Amino acid sequence: MKTFRSGRPAMVLLLATLIAAGVALQPMDATAQQVKTLQIGKNKGTASSFHGQTNGRLRTFASDDEARGVVKRILASMGLPLRFEVRAAAVGNAAAILQPDGSRLILYNTLFIDEIRARTGRYWSLISIMAHEIGHHLAFHLAKNIEDHEAELEADYFSGYILAKMGASKDDALSAMNELAAEEATKTHPAKVERLQAIAAGWKNGRSGSKAQPDQVAGLQRRVPGPETNRTRRGLTHQPSPKQSADACADNLGTLYCVSSYLPTSGINRSDYGPASLFDGSDKTAWVEGRTAKRDDGIGEWILLDWQSERRIKGFRLKNGYWKSRRLFRANGRVRKLRVRFSTGRMMDVSLSDSASEQRLSLPSPVRAMWAQLEIVDAKRGTKYSDTAVTDLRVEFD
Repeated sequence: MKTFRSGRPAMVLLLATLIAAGVALQPMDATAQQVKTLQIGKNKGTASSFHGQTNGRLRTFASDDEARGVVKRILASMGLPLRFEVRAAAVGNAAAILQPDGSRLILYNTLFIDEIRARTGRYWSLISIMAHEIGHHLAFHLAKNIEDHEAELEADYFSGYILAKMGASKDDALSAMNELAAEEATKTHPAKVERLQAIAAGWKNGRSGSKAQPDQVAGLQRRVPGPETNRTRRGLTHQPSPKQSADACADNLGTLYCVSSYLPTSGINRSDYGPASLFDGSDKTAWVEGRTAKRDDGIGEWILLDWQSERRIKGFRLKNGYWKSRRLFRANGRVRKLRVRFSTGRMMDVSLSDSASEQRLSLPSPVRAMWAQLEIVDAKRGTKYSDTAVTDLRVEFD
């Protein structure tokens, strides 16, 4: 990805980036390398870059926790471990780098990231930029011959798709590109209108749960409404999934997590409160319902688990409340009672304890279902916020 609007002289941007990166370094373990020099070029034994710094020596710096955490969360939304090294450097904005030993890097410009986030007013802009560079890696753009514009559109599509999976709105997904793309096409990058279209197409398929690939930007098929009921070979009749009514969905290895609402990231809220937080394995993130009324406690909001085929369910594991800290656990609301609806029409109420310990919600007997919807019917208000949170939710199959 490359910016075309910045009017800063290259030397000023370079010096400012190096200073910012040096000041912002976090404590690191003994194996981390604060300053690392890359030799980038087209000759054997040098690293290759799809865009950004194309040749010469480039000094890089250990990344901050925020940038590394964003890359980790993007990969976690696809069920992938963190296999990329993330480092700060004086690149245009961000760059995908392939090293001679096969290792892969994501480089980012610290000042540019801060600037674009300030201009858009959205934390999602950072996630969008990082997802674009990850898209270059996952599509093997650095290891194969591909036309520049085609590669950029594939990476844009991937960015939109992943942001939808992580719970972003369409405006969130488009915000960074609206600010940084050139109106007219250049030798390496398509025009803004094409790039926005690619991101929007990816976002639409990501939100619908489609498994379309990045090279399917053109000629997308319209979704055809499914039948009102679905009868399986075992004779069970399943109601249609309520995922179409969800505000956001995220895919976790075939299980679609959807939520009726989520608290948007804005102002001091720098965490992602979307559905991906329910399965990212981190106690520092949580789904937080997004009802705007100050005293509604999220009553009526819901989480949907849709595994899109008939499975035998024996229960759920759940972390109630916001576990990031003891203070936030008390400050935010916790669920007291959930109403669980299954695709077969079966329904039951389950009560939760108000404690920071994982709870197992065992069913009286296993249930065959294609999806389960967990609706908040009662909640305990936090000491500071009426927002109700769930840190983690897992289904247990029989």
